[in-house]
Amino acid sequence: MYLLPPAFGKVVLHLIMYASLAAVSLSSQSQPVYKFKDAAGRTIYSHSPPNSAPVTKVPLQMQSEDERAEAQKNLKLIQEKQLQLKAQQQDKDTARKENCVALRGQIELTQASKFLYSGRSDGSTFLLNSEEKAELIRKMEAGANKACRGITL
Repeated sequence: MYLLPPAFGKVVLHLIMYASLAAVSLSSQSQPVYKFKDAAGRTIYSHSPPNSAPVTKVPLQMQSEDERAEAQKNLKLIQEKQLQLKAQQQDKDTARKENCVALRGQIELTQASKFLYSGRSDGSTFLLNSEEKAELIRKMEAGANKACRGITL
């Protein structure tokens, strides 16, 4: 499971809502459309009313060819935006995986190193003893675990 930024969820939710409305407007005018709220409080539009929720019948108006063409154009734009957002999320996921692999590789190199040096603020270096090396590895693993959370390699 990947954690998405809150704004991403809102954008997708709005895109889905607009796509649903566009689909409803493009659908057959003979079917009634019902509006109701689900258990989570979300507004739902459907051709079939639920058994348990209060329902409002949504009046649909006949569309001209220009309105229908505009709705189809908007639906296509929404679908393109959804694909763009999905590609951006896949790029972010790929970058996170690559970062995770790099962090794990750094840990392996640190563990395998016989001698590790660290630097001081004055520019000089010193050799880490075994306790300092173990502490460094613990810190690296904690950082990697946080950065790699939710990623399957």
